[in-house]
Amino acid sequence: MTRRADRDWERFARTEPYWAVLTDGRFRGESLSESAREAFYATGERHVDHVFTALAAINGASGAPDRALDFGCGVGRLLPGLARRCRSVVGADVSPRMVELARDTCRRMELHNAQVVRIDDRLSGLDGEFDFIHSVIVFQHIAPVRGEGIVERLCARLTPGGVGALHFTTAAHERRSALVLAAARDAFRPLHMALNLMRGRPAGQPLMRMHVYSLPRLCAIVERQGCSLLDVSPLPDAAYEGALLWIRRDADTLPIGCPGGTP
Repeated sequence: MTRRADRDWERFARTEPYWAVLTDGRFRGESLSESAREAFYATGERHVDHVFTALAAINGASGAPDRALDFGCGVGRLLPGLARRCRSVVGADVSPRMVELARDTCRRMELHNAQVVRIDDRLSGLDGEFDFIHSVIVFQHIAPVRGEGIVERLCARLTPGGVGALHFTTAAHERRSALVLAAARDAFRPLHMALNLMRGRPAGQPLMRMHVYSLPRLCAIVERQGCSLLDVSPLPDAAYEGALLWIRRDADTLPIGCPGGTP
């Protein structure tokens, strides 16, 4: 399943790289018009603005992080905003094609303090620690049995006092019929291909999988790695409910506990 998920992500990277990062109809296709490209990266700027405003309020942070990591960077949507606010930035992704496109983003936008690396679940390819680790709309496409191990390793990469902002889907509000259909498409490829063609998409376009995480389990992982949970910021959606978990590696900060009970 891990290999299949990675193959699907690489397929998206080669056919719908921008839409795969941000599922908005404006960003369909392997390449974008200049206006669509500007709109795409503008969404990244707005998100980074929001994150750093929240970071200042939650952590009382002042000044720029020395070294930031964007886990699951895709084509580099957030790298321009992060590079303008941090002394150095590393974008990381599992897809070779996404890494190529993100490096092109860095060259085109002259982000001299940013680099992009390919990683695996063990974070091979990453060097050192980070005082800010960020990830948004990434873990929802990674099965929890795999993603929870990655969360552990990301926590271990935080410097003392370093902060992480990690986004997870925590509940699904889709109709049961939609969930059953998605499971059937995942299990029976001819059905999936037929539905793609009916919807005007390439027959071989992969299914965009969505995974729900247990908030109590994530809290337990964070605390087990010697980090504190600073805040949980809800990110509601029509079909899915999400949360941005703010964590800090700081021995002087007591954990606030795990919302939702004991894992």
